[in-house]
Amino acid sequence: MAKEIPVRTFFLGLVAAVAMLVSGEVAQAGFVSGFISFGAETQNSSSGTVLDTRNISDVTKGSGSSGDFRSLASGGFVPANTLWQGFTLINPMSNITLSTAGFGTFYGVLQSDSGDSSILDGNGTRTIIFSGNFLGGTLFNDSGKQGLTVANLTFQLSQSKTGSFLGFSSSINMTASGTEFLPEPASMAIFGIGALGFAARRFRRK
Repeated sequence: MAKEIPVRTFFLGLVAAVAMLVSGEVAQAGFVSGFISFGAETQNSSSGTVLDTRNISDVTKGSGSSGDFRSLASGGFVPANTLWQGFTLINPMSNITLSTAGFGTFYGVLQSDSGDSSILDGNGTRTIIFSGNFLGGTLFNDSGKQGLTVANLTFQLSQSKTGSFLGFSSSINMTASGTEFLPEPASMAIFGIGALGFAARRFRRK
């Protein structure tokens, strides 16, 4: 007669096996890392304040980049003048999503917004920082860097005034850490409940 496996031993074995499978998947997936800057067009760039709603378009890779965001010739994967999705600047902003098939997708939640507190005598910059994740697009396919990585994005709307002339310009910087973006606690809880349910059903059958 086969010896029955104790419940505790079976459950711990189940958790360990699932962890090994998950870690194996993570080990096979690479993560994009590096820094990239973008220039952008700003709607109504000669009137209003940094708090006005504006369309930000033609988000294009600028001259600053490092790591995987460099060009192929420099050891990266992102060509010069690569376009990213535009967006609408509002006040306040709670989150942002930027996505294109080629470059990839960033989703972030608001970490800080300087508002118009840094504007003095018509000059200054509204700085908005988002923290979230980045998933590389088709530009990264051949490199195997398809893992969801921790990333931060900073958007700056600069305001300048010379005499009666008022101008606004936008810039975007993003840093991808190259480290795994872990699911939020709710997803981890669902996974745990599922594992417990599987183990319970297994032993009800005995």
